[in-house]
Amino acid sequence: MPEEFTMGLYSRIEILMKTKLIFCAAVFALLVHDAWAGISETVLESAGDNRTEIERALSQVPNAQRAGLEFLILNMPAHDLSSLSADFLLENTRLAYKSREYAWAKAIPEDIFLNAVLPYASINERRDNWRADFQKRFLPVVAEAKTPSEAAAKLNQTIFRQLNVKYSTKRNKADQSPYESMESGLASCTGLSIL
Repeated sequence: MPEEFTMGLYSRIEILMKTKLIFCAAVFALLVHDAWAGISETVLESAGDNRTEIERALSQVPNAQRAGLEFLILNMPAHDLSSLSADFLLENTRLAYKSREYAWAKAIPEDIFLNAVLPYASINERRDNWRADFQKRFLPVVAEAKTPSEAAAKLNQTIFRQLNVKYSTKRNKADQSPYESMESGLASCTGLSIL
């Protein structure tokens, strides 16, 4: 075979292989996009009559907080998905992100923020709108903290005394919301952790 023919053949094969690779990458990208779109539609369908609230929250959330709100929606219990209002979700998301403005909070890794700070509830306790109240009460306590550990220590030294809540087996239930514990003045270990 002449050398020009061989070189031309290799160039054509190389172009064909690159074209197939680009095509496969594009198909893969479309499949992945469709899979995520399907998950979103499935989640929205699971919201039932509350779908409009979930969609409203998604349409009104600021771009900087969208990942957090989506994380909440994708991971919330089915009961919450079908009952929580857009206002509740938007306010809790906004206030969780607001807490990141403090030096100590900036040190919290994203995965811990999403799983431990952002959620509006810890387990199956009543869904109270507690975050604004607690930020008003307790951000001044931790505002000057330098690290998350220092902030946690300051809260543990302050919160139970300020809220007049103590451990007791005589509480109404183990998994009380913050306000349920405050109303009774008693909490289980779980209730104290929720606080």
